[in-house]
Formats: sequence, C-alpha cells, structure tokens
Amino acid sequence: MTKQQLREQVLYALTRYSQTQEKHDEECHLGAKLLASPSFKQARSIGIYRSMAHEVDTWPIIQEALKTKQVSVPVVKQKRLVFQEIFPDTQYEKSNFGILEPMDAPEIVSETLDLLIVPGVAFTQSGKRLGYGGGYYDRFLTANAHTTISLAMQLQLVSEEILPIEAHDQRIQQILTV
Repeated sequence: MTKQQLREQVLYALTRYSQTQEKHDEECHLGAKLLASPSFKQARSIGIYRSMAHEVDTWPIIQEALKTKQVSVPVVKQKRLVFQEIFPDTQYEKSNFGILEPMDAPEIVSETLDLLIVPGVAFTQSGKRLGYGGGYYDRFLTANAHTTISLAMQLQLVSEEILPIEAHDQRIQQILTV
C-alpha cells in the first residue's frame, strides 16, 4: 500500500467517525492524558495545531493551556511552517487549508517551544507518522529539535509493516492513545 492509499483509507474512516459519541469519548480521554503527561506539565511554551473536524479536537486543550502556558499554533507561510502566539482573545480566520489560523498574531522563535503537538493521519506505536502529504512538519522537525507528542485515535493506529517510511520522514517521540 502506498502512502497516498493509506492516507485516503484512514481519512475516509476518520470522516465517517467524526460525528460519533465514540470519537468524542476518545478525544476527552486523549486530552486528559495529554494534560496529565509530564511533558505537558513541564512545558512552559507549547506548539499545538488547531484541529479539523476529523482530528482529535485540540480546542479544549488549547483553552486549558492558555491558562498557564505560552501557546502557539502553526501557520504555513511561503511553504514553511511558522508558529504564532495566541491569547484567549485571539481572533481566527479560515486558511486555504480550511484550518482556523490566528489573525495578526506575533510569530515566535521556534526554539522557544518546549513541546510540539504534531498532527497526522496515521501513526504506529513506535512513532512513525503519516502526515497529510505536504511535508511541512517533517521539514520543520528536521530543522528544529523539539519534544514531540501526537494524539492518535484507535482508527489512526496502524501496524509497523503498513506504514512506509522515507528518509525525510520524522518520528514522533510519544504517541498518546486510549
């Protein structure tokens, strides 16, 4: 199976799963697990994505993190990933990717991030990650060493043999699952 075929298969399953009570239950469990993790508790500054409907909902995590941490979200600018700091009153607009991005938010120096929550389509328990195909996170992680965590619903977990890895693919240090 190619990366594109696996991506399509998992995204189809996630889209069908997105409005179920089971997804909501998994999201709540994963959010609580992240908030209780030593990596999250120790971090002063985190980078976390604004989720799409089929992904684990990160908005409750962001709201909780804003109480005690510097929080930044990724934005694609000139084909590269940058992080912009957000605040409780930050205003958002939909990007070309359909993701809510902050309006007029200050860009931060990526080295200041203590923890990076990385999205993906599929994961293995060992940290292999299948992204959306743009390579933004792989390029960012190659240039910036960070503690990385991904939140993976059961539908997103695949076996090691199924997920093809290429030289540029970056592993995630910790995959949180239910």
